[in-house]
Amino acid sequence: MIDTEEKDFSKRLRSLREMKGITRKELAEMIGVSESTLQRWERGLTLPSLKYIKKLAIALEVSEDYLVGKSDVLLATNSIEAKIKRLPGFAWEN
Repeated sequence: MIDTEEKDFSKRLRSLREMKGITRKELAEMIGVSESTLQRWERGLTLPSLKYIKKLAIALEVSEDYLVGKSDVLLATNSIEAKIKRLPGFAWEN
């Protein structure tokens, strides 16, 4: 039986991938796994290691906590800062 956290992860993974318009094959190549491995994660049959959760979060531009269902905050702070820094004419003050 799949527990709630596993369901949250698999649903969020598939939803984010589809929302970004990325195929399973493309995402699998981006993070260095087979397409069938990614499919098993999306179906909730297996869970990735922390190494791949980190890679998925980076590729999908979300926080690791959001991806695994521990937070409803979509973006990690560093992702937000990176996006702001890329805005034309924006000067980052430390």
